[in-house]
Amino acid sequence: MLIKWIVCQVPEEKRADFSRAQESWKDLAGADGFYWQRGGWNRHRPSEACILSCWRDQHAYDQFMASLHDTIFQANHQQQTYESIAVTLADIIMEIPDKGSITRTLKGKWLRAADCMIAPGQETHFLNVQQTVWNPALAQSAGMFGGMVAKAIHPPVRYLIFSFWEEEAQRTYTKKVAQLRQQAETDRDTITITGYLVEENERWLVTG
Repeated sequence: MLIKWIVCQVPEEKRADFSRAQESWKDLAGADGFYWQRGGWNRHRPSEACILSCWRDQHAYDQFMASLHDTIFQANHQQQTYESIAVTLADIIMEIPDKGSITRTLKGKWLRAADCMIAPGQETHFLNVQQTVWNPALAQSAGMFGGMVAKAIHPPVRYLIFSFWEEEAQRTYTKKVAQLRQQAETDRDTITITGYLVEENERWLVTG
């Protein structure tokens, strides 16, 4: 499966316009190979709008980009509502166990994300601790509805980690993060980590 991660820098005075334009992506629902799209505003940096979508594969996504994308984008004038946009495509390589298929992960008011650039020679260790430290901790967290690890297509040493939460559950988990980072030797494996805590807007949700 393929995910698309979008981060837009939006001026305060254009937040309402951006949000209305984002709601117009409902036409995505009919695209072949589309599973869902969700997003909202980043609590850590309120000028950032974050959108995450899930697709069957690269071919389905490419077909959408070659057909329906420009029609929606031009009609809603969304390009006039943000200052910059960063788009990342990544292949899902790992799901949080015992939480059901990511194609149906639609619960949760909060999206946690970590954008990780991996240090040279540390990719194997990074993936191992995802399986042995982070994923088990996530799987055991009440109020966590699912998550995944995705490997960016460009550059390939970048990984994106996503999980979906109830509000109180994600607050409780935040207290555990420092301990888990030490156990997983996160600083050894990563050059940079950018974190996101996205309060999701249910009007931005689109399901395939």
